[in-house]
Amino acid sequence: MAFVIRFAKAVRNNWKKSTFHNYCEPILHLAGFEVDVVKTDSEGHARRYVEELANLPDALIVGGGDGTLSEAVSGMKRRQDGAQCPIGVLPLGRTNTLAVKLFSAEGAKNSDLENVRTMANAAYAVIAGKKEKTDVMRIEVLPSVADESPPEKPVYAVGALQWGAFRDILALRDKYWYTASLRDYT
Repeated sequence: MAFVIRFAKAVRNNWKKSTFHNYCEPILHLAGFEVDVVKTDSEGHARRYVEELANLPDALIVGGGDGTLSEAVSGMKRRQDGAQCPIGVLPLGRTNTLAVKLFSAEGAKNSDLENVRTMANAAYAVIAGKKEKTDVMRIEVLPSVADESPPEKPVYAVGALQWGAFRDILALRDKYWYTASLRDYT
């Protein structure tokens, strides 16, 4: 069985949603995977879902961007039983740093055909059992000396870590949806 964790905001674009359903899901079904799609509804949902899952599936497939992938990895690393399973990546998000590295997904932004090819290659990598080790960063908030509360659980990042003003500006980019292609310059 394979669980596909998909961040609903990441696939708000109907084209990417239909690309997943038309090109990735059939490949997984033909390979014999029972696919159960879990749509996240808020920040932290993917992390909580993976962390609290009673039994991990044969494969965990993350359809989203870097944020959704980092949440799923954080949930797996925080599991009480220490269980792990392979994680597949479907580049459905805005930032797909790891997918670009694994599947040369930079072409996905150029044309619909390249996007479909990238998605199919990503799905095929899952069914072929392609494994590639990648670095995972563990981020911990250090408690102050006077702080009596228990320390927060660590967060894990895959591919990139962004913070500060630059990251805040990128997060606001979608606010300017009405400027269409110019929103990257606002």
